Order: sequence, then C-alpha cells, then structure tokens
Amino acid sequence: MPVSVLNAYTNPLTLEMAFPAAILQPPLFSIELPMAVNFGAIGSIMGHELTHHFDDEGSTFDETGALAAWWTPAARAGFDAAASCVVSQYDAYEVLPGLRVRGKQTLGENIADAGGLNTRTRPMCDG
Repeated sequence: MPVSVLNAYTNPLTLEMAFPAAILQPPLFSIELPMAVNFGAIGSIMGHELTHHFDDEGSTFDETGALAAWWTPAARAGFDAAASCVVSQYDAYEVLPGLRVRGKQTLGENIADAGGLNTRTRPMCDG
C-alpha cells in the first residue's frame, strides 16, 4: 500500500499490520492537537487492526499465520455466543426504511470497531 493512502490493514497470513505514513496527517494526527486526541484517533485504528487477529476470521490463524483451531473448545464457544449477540445487535439496525445491516456479513468489522474503541479508551481509564 502506498504511504500516501489513508488506510490500515491486517494480514493474518503474515501476522502483519500496516499503518502507512498518511495516517499521521490531519484529521487523524496533528501536532496542533492535544496528545490525548492524537492517541485516541491513532489508537482506535491500531486497536481495530489488532482486534482483527481475534475476530471471526483472524482467530482461525495461529501464531505462524497457518490456519489452525488454536482456541480451546470453551474459548471458541464463548466467542461464538458473544459473536451471536453482535450479529443480532447489528441485524436490528435499520439504515434506511426496510434496509437492515447484515450482522453476519459485517461481524469482523463490528468486532474490530468495538475492539478499537476499547483499546482507545482503556489508557484513559487506567490513567
């Protein structure tokens, strides 16, 4: 990805997370902003990408990037139960009259968004 592209990505096969230099430009980062704002913006993006390694797809890759069932059955069952709640929550969102979010299709992004927000706010709470 070119350094000028404002995006980030995770590759579970190579265990890679990429954050091009463009991410350190306004509106996501500025020396004019308080550091807490900068950390919040960048932290939520980094947390989002990190969480992808543990979402419905990323969790199926082990520490070498190989497809593997590395979670215990209890951990997988707990994840599946929580994921089912996320799917139901997003299925209930009506974007336009008669048009709903498809929670199963957007599950990985929904989990990563929640993880990114949690990662961003945790340092503020831990102080």
